[in-house]
Amino acid sequence: MHAAGVFTPLVLEVDGEEVAARLVLDTRDAAFFSVSGSDPAWWRYSAGTTLLAAALRRAIERGESVANLSHGPDVSKLRWSEELQYAQSFLLVGERLSSRLAFAAFWHLRADYVRRDQRRRHIGRRRTDEFPEAQAPPQTSPAALPEFVLD
Repeated sequence: MHAAGVFTPLVLEVDGEEVAARLVLDTRDAAFFSVSGSDPAWWRYSAGTTLLAAALRRAIERGESVANLSHGPDVSKLRWSEELQYAQSFLLVGERLSSRLAFAAFWHLRADYVRRDQRRRHIGRRRTDEFPEAQAPPQTSPAALPEFVLD
């Protein structure tokens, strides 16, 4: 798929160092943004967000009119657009009472986990004293302009 130009790994480099990456699946009119990752030392500079911005510019230049940022609403996705498109999904749960109760418990625990995870990721991360890995590497300059490269 990569050779056909459909599936592309994008890499953000700063001063020759790879600091973030994201996989993108391109179609004729849409870009589907898949898994991503970034060096924890660069979290403070939002390297993943910088790479996503560059990837969105790339999609626009390619004439793609839809950007799919993955399943489910997320605070970080809403900075790009407040327009949500919902996809149908379903779950199968056994008809026994024990199956339905187990699923109900799981679903409530999952919802609580997602809520706490979102809070930790989007509110708690600003407190760098609790997250020393979020400190910038000492040799880097925050004013350095990142170079966007395709790998």
